[in-house]
Amino acid sequence: MTMWYHSRYHPGMRGINVRFTDDELDRLRQRAKVEGRSLQSLIHDAALDAARRADHGDRVAQAIERVAAISQPLLKRLAEQ
Repeated sequence: MTMWYHSRYHPGMRGINVRFTDDELDRLRQRAKVEGRSLQSLIHDAALDAARRADHGDRVAQAIERVAAISQPLLKRLAEQ
């Protein structure tokens, strides 16, 4: 697409193509209809939600590693008793 398209209709937003099977696309269209929203909005939000969940999982894993490292001396002392 040309830049004027993006700047005129979707300021600051870039586009991508995502491929779905007919069945997948039918399910997405039905879900969008049930929610009263556009297919584009549904897919956009689903992609961002997936990224947020992955980011959250990464942060939880990092926190677990930090707690385990901090707790290691205490756990070792408790195990020796």
